[in-house]
Amino acid sequence: MDPVDFHDYIIKPTLDQLGLDPPGASFLLLGTALVESNLQRVRQVGGGPALGVFQMEPAIYAGLWEDWLPRHQELARDLLRLTSDWPPGATQMVANLQYATAMARCLYRRRPEPLPGEFDIPAMALYWKRHWNTFQPEQTHEYVTGQLDRFVGRFPAELLEREGG
Repeated sequence: MDPVDFHDYIIKPTLDQLGLDPPGASFLLLGTALVESNLQRVRQVGGGPALGVFQMEPAIYAGLWEDWLPRHQELARDLLRLTSDWPPGATQMVANLQYATAMARCLYRRRPEPLPGEFDIPAMALYWKRHWNTFQPEQTHEYVTGQLDRFVGRFPAELLEREGG
């Protein structure tokens, strides 16, 4: 899928609809989808549990619904309006791009740390690593640096130029 189209026709309208589009949010989500799935995979490579273009694990998804969204009832209602009757639960994120985008935004939204600057892609990469693909003790410095470089390297320059970054 074309990253600019995904940003313009899925991410931005979804965030606008939910009122969750502060500066930087749409770029953070695009970078997340690019580094997690390259906008090509909806099932985790290697047989892991992660689903959708954002590669959210069902346990994380369930945690949002059980622990965070009950304290944000209006947002929870708005999220449910994005769903269809089938498939159930986290599987909805595989084919429903708006819902997957909304759930990804909720995962970042529950963090108290402010979003990075709107055009600071390297800071967004670090934010992604800290809050989405969390640091693991066994990950070497080279591994983490490679992941951050992938995040930055896959971001479409044309989108930054168009938006003024």
